Amino acid sequence: CSRKRTNQISAMFAAFLVVSVCSAASLRGIVKSAAAPSGSYSGSATVLGETFDGTVVIESTSLADLSITGAVTLSCDDEPWHLDGSEVILDDIDVSGDCVHDNLEKYDVTLEDATYDADADTITLKVKYSVISIDLVLTHDTTMRDLALMMAARRALDAQPSGEYSGSKTVLGISVTADINVKSDTLVDLSIAGPISLACTDEAYSLDGTDIVLAGLDVDGDCVHDDLEKEGVTLESLTYDVASDSITVTVKYSKFNINIDLDHVADAKPSLVVGDINTNVAKALTVPQLAKAFVAMQTV
Repeated sequence: CSRKRTNQISAMFAAFLVVSVCSAASLRGIVKSAAAPSGSYSGSATVLGETFDGTVVIESTSLADLSITGAVTLSCDDEPWHLDGSEVILDDIDVSGDCVHDNLEKYDVTLEDATYDADADTITLKVKYSVISIDLVLTHDTTMRDLALMMAARRALDAQPSGEYSGSKTVLGISVTADINVKSDTLVDLSIAGPISLACTDEAYSLDGTDIVLAGLDVDGDCVHDDLEKEGVTLESLTYDVASDSITVTVKYSKFNINIDLDHVADAKPSLVVGDINTNVAKALTVPQLAKAFVAMQTV
């Protein structure tokens, strides 16, 4: 009787182990199937001498940024997407007017497939260009938390403009273009073209909060002062927006106040890298992308 009871207990214990293992395997399967891409992914492929670079930044479970450079150029932000099993579906890829759709059509390119490998944490883009089929395997570079840390660090330590900013504005059919090259923490080149002409280099400046203050603006003999006076123009303000990494130039010409927003087009110093985050990725990511990550971080 004792032996029979022992056998019954052993059988029950074995059954318990089987159920436990199966349950654990099922749970792992559920967790595994629920895995989704997050953060930044990048990679490149060279086919027949042509190099293609790809970057995907997953902003959220419904929005992503996608860029491809090389023989094909594509840069699209805030693309709606969802994950269907391992398939990364771009919701508007067949919609005329959508950034990805229009750019692919422009270059006669087909995005045949986009898949996510949860085990490797990679995204693979299958692209057909002319007669060339390209597999771009994008590896995981940073998580949204990493990006948020980078954004926080940049806001704290790199809250000054750097490099070239450019933009234009049309007022009553007249186009005014401005370009600012921030060469260092103390020197800037400034040019304005259109009905007025100004081209000054190595102008001393300082940053007072969000205001870019030109030291020689009111000084006779200074390039900016003399050119503005010659053209009958007043420089009302120069302001820097850290979040969008843009500069706004406000000038008064005749009776018109003109605001020109200048976007960041080139950097004069390397991007800030936090921890062991890939340097190339840090350089590739724009401040707006980092800003989106920072906002996303606030909801985590």
